[in-house]
Amino acid sequence: MESILALKGIMEFVVLVIGIPIAIVQVFLLIRQMKISAQQTKEQNEWNKKEVTFKYFDLYTQELKNTNEALFERFDFLNKDKDTKDCLDSVKELLSDEKKRLDLFCVVAYFERLGLGIKKNYFDPEITKELISIVAIKTFKSLSCYFEIREKELGLKEPLAPNFKWLIEKWEREIKLPRLLQI
Repeated sequence: MESILALKGIMEFVVLVIGIPIAIVQVFLLIRQMKISAQQTKEQNEWNKKEVTFKYFDLYTQELKNTNEALFERFDFLNKDKDTKDCLDSVKELLSDEKKRLDLFCVVAYFERLGLGIKKNYFDPEITKELISIVAIKTFKSLSCYFEIREKELGLKEPLAPNFKWLIEKWEREIKLPRLLQI
């Protein structure tokens, strides 16, 4: 009986001596797997962000590009007379047309959501800057007369489209603008 207990004690000792290194190796393998999994998740999130960015840009090219270009022409003209009554009257006339008002709202809302998406790290900032920064800056500058008038009409102390404005200011600090866009 003593020999069986001794044999049992030796077996437990051998299993313990062999088992501890195996358990340590298993823990290291688990840690390594967790690091790999975390890296893969990060890469997938980055890829998803890029994909969402491209899809959002496609929305602009498919639905808003022509509208925005028409607004450029109209508002660039208005900005030349920004301090005159003509500018105010022209913007009010433009806003009285329901379709033009909706088009203008859609363009401003698009860039407002873009600014928010970049601020909240939903869109890839580098891809977005490469794809649409010049268009966004030109749009914002073209609409400056509109923003001023709407902010006064609504009695706003904050900008009408704060995330759009934040985005433009960010990009103006980060990129060298062509001379035509600097005001």
